[in-house]
Amino acid sequence: MKHVMHYILTGLAILIAAIVVNIGAGAAGLTLWYSYLNQIQSVGFAQATQSAGAASLLFLYFVYPLILGLVGGKTWSSVSS
Repeated sequence: MKHVMHYILTGLAILIAAIVVNIGAGAAGLTLWYSYLNQIQSVGFAQATQSAGAASLLFLYFVYPLILGLVGGKTWSSVSS
């Protein structure tokens, strides 16, 4: 049961971080996953990627996963100790 609580707390921390990061990225004018995936579905991967721009792609593929991974890792280690 102890491990289940670790997973729940870590998942909640990642969820909250994702919401906060999405709000900030949206306010900064970056493309978010939902709109990017909808664009891929409508116009195809190449055109959606080209129209997203370098800053949005850097955010989506590197910054966003890095932030969520750090939050998850830090949360897991703090609830596990």
